[in-house]
Amino acid sequence: MIPGEDTTRVPSYYSPTNGSDDHDIRRPSTWTMICVVALFGAFHFIPWSSSFPSVAERWLWRASAISITGAPLLLLLAVVGLYMADSSYDTLKVMAIALVPPYIVSRILLLILPLILLRNLPPTALRELRWSAFFPHI
Repeated sequence: MIPGEDTTRVPSYYSPTNGSDDHDIRRPSTWTMICVVALFGAFHFIPWSSSFPSVAERWLWRASAISITGAPLLLLLAVVGLYMADSSYDTLKVMAIALVPPYIVSRILLLILPLILLRNLPPTALRELRWSAFFPHI
């Protein structure tokens, strides 16, 4: 204890430790987070069969969708496997370090590709809609 420190309040940024070697990876909240990230990646499979201006852009989109969905799922499988085997976390750390760069590149591609794909919109995208036909006035 620091001299002059008030012992009746919890210090800022307090994080209790229980003295065990329990890592965050064993918490259900971490597993839930990994599943949510994989679900976010799964939404990028929706335009799988859509038309793209070029074959390269289609395969970039598909590879990125597989990458951002598969990386968290592989990490989840590794977490479950290590949890069941009660083994060391070195394998998990190496796997996480190996999966992060492709995941980041895929996320960046999935941010840039939609902007690039705006250059070649189908003619129906420029058609003017009569919104009053969909939402009539009351």
